Amino acid sequence: MMVKMFRRSNGKLYLEYEAYGKIVQKSTRLEDTPKNRALVKKEVIPALQGKILRGELSQEKPKKFSYYSELFLREKTGKKTYKRIQMHVASINSFFGDMPIDQILKIG
Repeated sequence: MMVKMFRRSNGKLYLEYEAYGKIVQKSTRLEDTPKNRALVKKEVIPALQGKILRGELSQEKPKKFSYYSELFLREKTGKKTYKRIQMHVASINSFFGDMPIDQILKIG
């Protein structure tokens, strides 16, 4: 599971994600408006996902790239383009599959 956004009855946006081996629900303290939803999707969720992928919110050492690619594929099952996505992921896994996620860095 990565990060999910949802609205509580108090009208605030919350995020749900796994940290330190537990499911966490945390308030963004933002009202549920289209502008705030866009902000959370564009800035808050990617930043939080980066922390999760780098293992900053984990008690364990970061998992291998292939672990996350399998999670990604599970979300894509049932799509018409699943076979094509699966081929792309297999190709990427041939290079990155056994690398711990925190050792993969952006170049240039």
